[in-house]
Amino acid sequence: MTVAEPTEPTDLSRPAPIVCRCNECNLVNEFLRNPTQNEHRVRAVEYTRSHVGERIRQFQCDLAGATEKKGSPYTLVLTKTDASFQCALAKYHEDMKDLNMIKAIEAKVAGE
Repeated sequence: MTVAEPTEPTDLSRPAPIVCRCNECNLVNEFLRNPTQNEHRVRAVEYTRSHVGERIRQFQCDLAGATEKKGSPYTLVLTKTDASFQCALAKYHEDMKDLNMIKAIEAKVAGE
């Protein structure tokens, strides 16, 4: 159960959970920790872009990605999201709804 309503992020820093020692993943983690940078570009061959995308999905980073198909190699454009916050907020509201339902049931049973 969620005890307190989650608070919206106050800056652009996000958790940096990627466990990988490659240079590109280290750069993505640095980007995630940066409180002012919203976009990061990975200009790399397809294998590297795929690797970074897989790690982002695997570690559920708050990032959206799109491939920019200009030039060669292509560029993976990463943009920060607030997906974790939105998920936590939805869970909190669902928990509060369930708690209110339990309280209503308890009150009904106590009144009988």
